[in-house]
Amino acid sequence: AVKRDITVTMKTRCGEANNLVYTFKNAELDSQNMSSTIGDNKSVDLTFSTQIGGPTDTANGVFISGAG
Repeated sequence: AVKRDITVTMKTRCGEANNLVYTFKNAELDSQNMSSTIGDNKSVDLTFSTQIGGPTDTANGVFISGAG
């Protein structure tokens, strides 16, 4: 399975700076489900998982950073 780093970035209200950043390191795609209905709306659900490493593991797990 392909492992990848996924980052979710939440900007400040005006969108000028990063307020909160979630990084999922070495995540694997577990499943995907596509939905299409009549009209323009389409959606996809992607389910990922990642291993939670130990306190000194910087290559795996969930990392959170942001403006303090």
